[in-house]
Amino acid sequence: MITKNLGRLDPSKTVFFLCDIQKVFEPLIHNMSRVEQTARYLVRAAKILDIPVVATEHNIKAFGPILESIKADVDPNNSAWFHKLKFSMMTDEVETYLKTKHPQRNSVVLFGIETHVCVQQTSFDLIEKSFNLHLAVDGVSSQRAHDRAVALERIRGAGGFLTTSESIVFELLKDGKHPKFKELLPLHKEKRISEFERL
Repeated sequence: MITKNLGRLDPSKTVFFLCDIQKVFEPLIHNMSRVEQTARYLVRAAKILDIPVVATEHNIKAFGPILESIKADVDPNNSAWFHKLKFSMMTDEVETYLKTKHPQRNSVVLFGIETHVCVQQTSFDLIEKSFNLHLAVDGVSSQRAHDRAVALERIRGAGGFLTTSESIVFELLKDGKHPKFKELLPLHKEKRISEFERL
C-alpha cells in the first residue's frame, strides 16, 4: 500500500520562512493588515515552540526593512536574517544555513509577500529540494488579488500544502496536553478578536 505524503508537521522538523514583509509595501498589498497580523501570530508561536525563523529582506536599499511590528516579535536567539536580490528566499546563504544549522528540518512554513513572485519562487525551490512546503494562505498576499489567487493554484499544483496559520499551530501542538498549549492560548484569542474586528 502506497502511503500518501500528508506533510505532517513536527516542531523538531519544522522551520518558519518569513518572506519580505517590508515597509514600502504596507500601503500597496491587498489585505496587508491580515498578512502582518498572521506573521506576528506565527513568529510568536515559533518562539514559544522553539522553532527557528528564517527571515529575508529583498533589496533592502530600495524597499527598506521588514515591518518593525513583526521584527520585534521574532526571537533573536532562534532566527537568521538575510538580505537578498534573488526573488526566491532559497539563496546560497539560506541553503548553507539550513544544511549546517538545521539539517534534520524537512518542513517549511512559508508566509510573506508577494505571493506570485518571491513566495511562489521560494515555494518551487523548496518543493524541488524535497521540503514539505506549507503555505499559510492567510499570511501571503500580492498587490493584486488575482495574482495571489493564481499563484496559490500554481503552488498547490506543484505539491505545496495550502493551509492556515491557526491550523499550522494546532497541528504542531498535536493536542491540548502539549506543555506549551496554555502559553499559546492568548495568541489564538488575540488573533480571533483581531479577525472579528476586520469583518
